[in-house]
Amino acid sequence: MPTEYGRTLSQSQALNGIAAALYDQEGWMLLRGGLAAAQNGDGTTLLLLADSYSQRVDDNGYANINSANTAVNCADYKDRFTVEDVHRNLPEFREVSPVFGEWLG
Repeated sequence: MPTEYGRTLSQSQALNGIAAALYDQEGWMLLRGGLAAAQNGDGTTLLLLADSYSQRVDDNGYANINSANTAVNCADYKDRFTVEDVHRNLPEFREVSPVFGEWLG
């Protein structure tokens, strides 16, 4: 989806933006506006929310917070899931959470 910044909002970025705004009630107004704008073809607010969540550093890329968080969270559990495990369970993920199931899977 196009944005005011000439960057395109991807599906993953949109979901990151939505997730970022759900952490506390102060983000809900931004999310409401971002979703309304997205319904009208403007992904700017969701992209900004995603950039904030991912700690985008201008055009130089991103901080390593998402990679570090994934590494820490994945190492917190004894169970290790394979790609095959995820594919096998993906239909259940989608059913339980139509918005985030696939993304989190």
